[in-house]
Amino acid sequence: PQMTGHGVNGKGNKFQTVGVFIDYCCLPQAPRSKAEDDAFQHSLREMWRWYAHPLTTVLLCTLDLPSPPEPTNPKTYEQRGWCFCERRMASLAKGNNTLWDLRNYRPGMSFEDLWQEMRKGGVRQPFLSPDSLGDEIRKQLEEGKLVFSYAADMKVVVSLYKSAFEEAFRDVTKLVPACDRLFFCDYGWDDSDLPVLLEAFDY
Repeated sequence: PQMTGHGVNGKGNKFQTVGVFIDYCCLPQAPRSKAEDDAFQHSLREMWRWYAHPLTTVLLCTLDLPSPPEPTNPKTYEQRGWCFCERRMASLAKGNNTLWDLRNYRPGMSFEDLWQEMRKGGVRQPFLSPDSLGDEIRKQLEEGKLVFSYAADMKVVVSLYKSAFEEAFRDVTKLVPACDRLFFCDYGWDDSDLPVLLEAFDY
C-alpha cells in the first residue's frame, strides 16, 4: 500500500487500496461448484470494466515468454484472442497515463521516464466498432494469426467488447462523473486509420 494521508474513501485512511485483476487467477476455474459458477458467469459479463474503464490502469504483458521452462500456452501475446480483445477494450476511453506496454520497460527508469516510455510504440490502437472487431477476429482466426483455447470464447469476447464500446461512448460521465468528454491525440494514428475510426463513430 501507498501512504496517502487521505485514503480512497476520503475518510482519513492513511493507506491507499489498490486492486489487481489477472483474469485467470481471479476467476474460479473448472471444476466449479454451483456458487462458483454463478460468480464466474457474473464476473465474466462485467469483466470488460477492468479493461475499458477510464480510471483503471491496464498493463499489457507483451514480453516474450520465458524458456525454459516451457510455458503451458506457448502462444505469444499477439496470437492470443483474449489478449487481442482486451487490448482493444483498453484502447477505447483511457487517458494517456493508464495504458502501458511492459515491453517498453527498462530497469532503473524513473517514474517520469516510465510514464513516458510505457505508452510509446503504438500501444493504443484505433478503436473498432463491435461489428468490425468481430469481422477482424474471424479473419485472423481463419488466417491462423489468432487462437482461442476454446472456440466458444470468440462470441464471449465480442460480446464483452460490445458492452465496453457502447458504455464508453454512450455516456462517459456514467463511468467517470467528473469527465464530460474524451480526447484522442498523440497516438500515432494517421490518415490510413480514418476509415476505421469513421466506421466506429457511425456505429
